[in-house]
Amino acid sequence: MDTLCASYLELQPDDRVLVLYSDELHGDDDQRLLETLRQRIREGSADVRVEPADRFDGHRVGAFEVLLLVSMVSSIHRAAVLQYLQATEKPKHTRIFRLFNFSPALFSLPLAVDRASLDSLNNSVIAAAKRTHDIRVTNPAGTDVYIRPLPDGGWTNSCGYFNGRFPAILPPGEVNTYTPHVTGIVVVDGAINSSFGFPGDPRLARNPVTLEITDSVVQKAGCSDPVVSGVLSNFFEVENADRVGEVGFGTNEGITDWVGFLSHINERHPGLHLGLGTPTQPRTKVGWTAPLHLDMILDGCSIWFDEVLVFSDGRWDRVALDSQSQGHTVGEVLHIDAV
Repeated sequence: MDTLCASYLELQPDDRVLVLYSDELHGDDDQRLLETLRQRIREGSADVRVEPADRFDGHRVGAFEVLLLVSMVSSIHRAAVLQYLQATEKPKHTRIFRLFNFSPALFSLPLAVDRASLDSLNNSVIAAAKRTHDIRVTNPAGTDVYIRPLPDGGWTNSCGYFNGRFPAILPPGEVNTYTPHVTGIVVVDGAINSSFGFPGDPRLARNPVTLEITDSVVQKAGCSDPVVSGVLSNFFEVENADRVGEVGFGTNEGITDWVGFLSHINERHPGLHLGLGTPTQPRTKVGWTAPLHLDMILDGCSIWFDEVLVFSDGRWDRVALDSQSQGHTVGEVLHIDAV
């Protein structure tokens, strides 16, 4: 929890902190972890209040330097928080964070990496990718897919940074873009994440999903697990759900294991994930939308930017990324990928 408090929340001794938690966190283990979090925040701040997220009071929120919205999967007071940020004068007095997947794994895996290191790596990946004409991704399970980034496709840097426009999102650790040029075979052997739930363990090592993709449209999908197969079948009935709305690269190298629940933790796992359905970039860049989003996350992949190996064995090669970017600047990026 030290990294959360020092690197992401950037707690100061005179900060007052309000923690609102969702009704998902009613179990004894959840409450004990919340109490541990309260104690740790109190050590580095002037005051901390930990309360159920029964309501959102913008006037009260303004009395705190930090608002931490804690949940497992739900986005607490989503509309109210966005409205508050849009209406509040600049600069924002209150730093607002959404912390999903509240569990011991959250602190031992993604939040073991500090924000500055993550931001630096994310910027390196984006800068290198912007100078790349063709990306190739393979894995031992049979993936062989080619991706051609768009010069103006837009990029997101998810590093847990609060920029005043949207809440910062934790766990952090990915970059993503949109392109209509994804073609090949993708064998998804890591995990699934989704915007609509999933009836079981989302890990796929024993029953990978195979996708055949042409020009960012899924032509065929298969899985030997009947539950996963059923979810995919229903998902693809939704308009535009068969389209790749996101090409994502997990960058959080603190995540060395998979967790057995739907999570941003799995999505931040180092390597490639493809988001089917809802695009992560604005509709003005993409030209279409979809109501649902399904992340297909790979394990153990290798990634080439224009034939330069930039990712393998679960690690990004900083030297290779820097040589590929050749001083290219990142430019404007989004600092949000979920709200």
